[in-house]
Parts: sequence; structure tokens; C-alpha cells
Amino acid sequence: MPVLAFSGSNSSTSINEKLITIAQSIIKIDRVSLRKLTIPMYSMDLEKSEGLPHDIRSLIEQIKPYSSLLISTPEHNGYTTAFFKNILDWFSRADSKFLAGKQIFLMSTSPGKKGGISARDQVEKILGYLGATDIKTYSLASFSQSYNDETKTLTESDLSDLRSFLGT
Repeated sequence: MPVLAFSGSNSSTSINEKLITIAQSIIKIDRVSLRKLTIPMYSMDLEKSEGLPHDIRSLIEQIKPYSSLLISTPEHNGYTTAFFKNILDWFSRADSKFLAGKQIFLMSTSPGKKGGISARDQVEKILGYLGATDIKTYSLASFSQSYNDETKTLTESDLSDLRSFLGT
């Protein structure tokens, strides 16, 4: 079965979405766009009055059949996006261990020299709370220096690193 991939970004120009597109040229993946979801900000009051949002239940059902996930998280000011953190918060209320037994490929990239490592590390910790124990991590620093917008690919060295991360 292919890997299910998504980015924690709600930006139409997300470099993390571009990184997933490159990964898609290396391994067979199915994609889901989180940008299209309608998910309110988590609150206990909302959860008590309305339950889980439809799009959270639907996303969990999409994830369940897959044994592997490829997640790319952006970084805003040293943290994962509020958009993605909100989704992770809702996940924790739905089924706190629904990622148990799944292999997770957790990536990040950023324009800066650290490649979104701070956000990636935070998401890795949260995924552990959701039952994930098999998590491989990868970060790509200085995205604009590694990515060729015309060819939609990475430098040979970075592409080789990504292939190695994905096990090909």
C-alpha cells in the first residue's frame, strides 16, 4: 500500500508541499490536502457542545488504512503552524493512540539554515502522544538554495539525502 502524505501548511505556496511533491517522484504516495478542511480552533467547550468536527473524523478515517504516513511540517517563528497544531490537538481528542503501529516519515524544510528542525521536533513529540513509535525524521535547510523552481527538483546532493531518508 502506498504512503499517505500531507503537509501541516495551509499556504497555497508552501515549500513543505513542494517537498512532498518531490518525495512523490521518489516513492508512491497518496496525498491529502489539509488546506481544504474546515476545522474550528480546539476548545473543550466546543468539543462538549458539538463533538469532533466532521473533517477531523473524516481525516482520521482516511489515515487509518495506511501503514505509513509522510508528514511535512512548516515552521513559523520556531514552532509548527497554529493551523497544524490545531489539527493535532483535535486528533488527540478523537483517539489518543490512532497512530500506533504506523511508520511515520516526518519532514520539515524552511528558508533558514536549520530546516524547520524546531517545529519538526515538536511535532515528533506530539505524534508520540498519538501512539507513533516508529518515526524517521528529515530536515532540508535553506530550501530556496536547494530547490530549482524551473525543474521542480532539488540539488543532486539533497535529492540523494531525501531518497536515503525514504528508503530508496
